[in-house]
Amino acid sequence: MTQAAPLLQVFNVSKSFDVPRRLGAPPGKVHALDDVSLEIAEGETLGLVGESGCGKSTAGRAFLRLIEPDAGEVWFDGENLTAAIPRRMRALRKRLQIVFQDPYSSLNPRQKVADMLAEVLTVHKVCPRAEFPDRIATLLAEVGLPPAAAGRFPHEFSGGQRQRLGIARALSVGPDLIVADEAVSALDVSIQAQILELLGRLKAERSLSYLFITHDLGVVRYFCQRAAVMYLGRIVETGPVRALLDDPLHPYTRMLRAASPVPDPAAARKTVQVTGEVPSPLAPPSGCHFHPRCPLATAACRHARPAVTDMGDGRQVACHLYG
Repeated sequence: MTQAAPLLQVFNVSKSFDVPRRLGAPPGKVHALDDVSLEIAEGETLGLVGESGCGKSTAGRAFLRLIEPDAGEVWFDGENLTAAIPRRMRALRKRLQIVFQDPYSSLNPRQKVADMLAEVLTVHKVCPRAEFPDRIATLLAEVGLPPAAAGRFPHEFSGGQRQRLGIARALSVGPDLIVADEAVSALDVSIQAQILELLGRLKAERSLSYLFITHDLGVVRYFCQRAAVMYLGRIVETGPVRALLDDPLHPYTRMLRAASPVPDPAAARKTVQVTGEVPSPLAPPSGCHFHPRCPLATAACRHARPAVTDMGDGRQVACHLYG
C-alpha cells in the first residue's frame, strides 16, 4: 500500500516565551517547544498527546504561525510557511484552520452567528455577499444546527452546540488541514462522542486532515491513525495508534498508558512506577527531560539528549534504552 504524501511537515521547531521578573525571582524563559519534528499525511489524523502544560497547544499554534516559532521550519503542501510573506500567509490560511478548546471564549459574544460567519466569508472573499445567507445555512446544516441558529448569540447555545459553531467557522473557508486543540475536552462524554462523529464524517466528506491535540488516550485510539507523544516540549515517541498504545516503548508513554482507564475490569494492565512532579519548563532537566521521573534512567539519560531511533513499522522513539 502506497503511503500518502506528507501534507504538513515540521522540522526542528522551537519556541520559548520570556517571563518577566516576579516576586524577586530573576526573569527567565519558558521553553515550550524544543526541536519538534513531525509530519501529517494527506487525509490522516495525527493525535498529539501529553500531560497538561507539555506544549501541545503551543505546537498547534506555532505550526499555523498564530505564534511565530523561534527556530525550525513548517512546510505545508510543499510550501515553507515560516518563510511566507503576510499576503501569501493570508491566502494559505484558507487551507489551514483551527478549532479551539473553549467553545465559548473562542466566539465573539457580541456577534450573532450569521455575522460571525459572514465576517470570515468577507475577509477571505469566499463568495459574493449575495450568497452569504445560503452559504451560512449550508454550513450550519453541515454541523447539525438549524437555520434559525444564524440569528442567535453564542450564549444561547449549549457547549456542544458552540463547538459545532467553531467547527462551522473553520469549515467556512474550505480548509485541507484542521488543528483541533482539545476540541472535546470541555464537553460531556456523550457530547464528545457526537462531536467526534461529526469530525469523522466531515473528514470523509471533505477529505480533511487533522492534528488532534488531546490528553485522552481513549479518544486517540478511537479517532486517530497515528500519535505523537510530547513531554516538556519534546516529541518522545511516534507511531501507529494501535501499536503505540498496545505496546508503548518510551517509559513516559507507558506511564500515560497505565494512567488511562480501561473499561474492562478483567483486562491485564502493565504498570510503570513513576514518581515526582513534572519539572518546570523554566528550568527543564538536562539530558532526557523525563529522567528525574523515570525508573529506568541511567547516567546517559542525565547528561545526553537521546537521539530519535527508528524502530521500524512507522515507529520512532527518543530514548537511550533503544539507542
